[in-house]
Amino acid sequence: MLFRSKMGSDHSGSKTCFNIMNTILLIIACFVGGACWYIQKGSNVPPILETLSGYYNVFIVVAFCLGIVAIVGYFVSCGGCLLFLYVVAMDIVTVVCVIVTIVAFILFGLSKKSPSTNQKLFELIDEGMIKYVNAEENQDTWKKYQDTLGCCGFKDNAKTGANCVNEAPIDCRTQLYAVLGDYIMFTAIALAVLTVVALILACSATYTFKDSCRKKIGRASCRERV
Repeated sequence: MLFRSKMGSDHSGSKTCFNIMNTILLIIACFVGGACWYIQKGSNVPPILETLSGYYNVFIVVAFCLGIVAIVGYFVSCGGCLLFLYVVAMDIVTVVCVIVTIVAFILFGLSKKSPSTNQKLFELIDEGMIKYVNAEENQDTWKKYQDTLGCCGFKDNAKTGANCVNEAPIDCRTQLYAVLGDYIMFTAIALAVLTVVALILACSATYTFKDSCRKKIGRASCRERV
């Protein structure tokens, strides 16, 4: 009786931890989806982030999938037919998170170097920024950003800021890439946290799945003996 009570207590504690980690995963998924939505729809977003708006839909879809996995996790913590699929899903999420986190930290390191040394990597961003600063509907916003950052133009385009009257104005490209680097850093940290959560959930789900299999095998063995 005492043994059963202890087993029940261990299972309850494991389920609680499992649900806590799924809650954290759900919060991260909501945060990622909300952040991407804000960058697309917000009014005070750095223009260099707006040039990457086409990629945010991918992150929103990924965040939605993570949210679904987290919600499913609440129902598989006690075992069941969905547990195996959940284990596979978390293993895939963990591997993807590790790869994307490594890439994010590499991009952060590259963004902190002189942008001119990474022309191939950031050529797409440069092209998007040039289109942005030359667009008629963005002129007022672009002028405000130049004044805020204390710079002038982007690669000799759209020099409309107050600082452009100086003899040697600073090109906004350097400042904008510094801003991009900060956002990449926060993204990399968030991905690192997500990776840890996914790893814990993957290990916990695998253990729960194996434990469920052992119990089923044990019950089957008992029936055969009877």
